Amino acid sequence: MSAVGGGYQYMLMKRVKGVDLQDVWSSLSAAQRTNVISQLHPFMKELRTLPPPPCIPLGTICSLYGKPLSDARICSSPCGPFRSEKLFNDFLIQKATRWIWETELQDIRAEMRDDHHVVFTHGDFTPRNIMVDGDRVTGIIDWEDSGWLPEHWEVVKALYYPGVAPAEWRQAIECVVPGDYTQDWLTDRRITDRIEGAI
Repeated sequence: MSAVGGGYQYMLMKRVKGVDLQDVWSSLSAAQRTNVISQLHPFMKELRTLPPPPCIPLGTICSLYGKPLSDARICSSPCGPFRSEKLFNDFLIQKATRWIWETELQDIRAEMRDDHHVVFTHGDFTPRNIMVDGDRVTGIIDWEDSGWLPEHWEVVKALYYPGVAPAEWRQAIECVVPGDYTQDWLTDRRITDRIEGAI
């Protein structure tokens, strides 16, 4: 739940029962993992249908309230908001110019799409932020990277150092997040570790 008052914005949370999925993933059976994934899919589907508040122009890439994004994967300090995915992608390319040859950057930029839908995104949807009690999902935590981002960004971020066996988590994410974003993820991998200022 969120609230605004006195010029400040607040996100109110409560403690949820359970442990993070990262701690128990390897001990879950295949059936239990499937059960967890089946609970996460409708949650993710609903999350991505949330409309932005009226104060945020459609297509804007920004944090929850239209403010700059807080995302250590992109930059060590808040950045944006961006009026379009094109401007967001241009920013990502600009952040990698120090470490990648210009011709390679041009190839990468040519592969980046500028026409994704902008959807509400958790921004750090990894096993360490999914709380479970046995094989029952009890909550999703760590919302500080959330905001309005291109639809593929949830996958890009979920596969960025997920904390469990990458192949297993990648298969899980493909079932949780509606859509096929493999090519977007592969394109992003070409610059991920070479973005200046990212952690």
